[in-house]
Amino acid sequence: MGQKLTKQDVRDAVQHAFEQTKAVSGGKNADYILSANVPSDLFGIAVCLPDGEIIAAGDTEYKFGIESVSKVRRPF
Repeated sequence: MGQKLTKQDVRDAVQHAFEQTKAVSGGKNADYILSANVPSDLFGIAVCLPDGEIIAAGDTEYKFGIESVSKVRRPF
């Protein structure tokens, strides 16, 4: 069985992932859905724990649809 993570471990991992990826600027907003009007410089990461606690970093208070960010893509 794997190692049990503490909430602080998850907080640290979320913050580390945010810091490592916040400067990535490739890609563009889809122009065929509502998210086309979302500012491209917004970026955030949020994790919901089984107890309902949310651990977040970055622009996580901005409300927008998740049409384009919710798709799982496999590399070919």
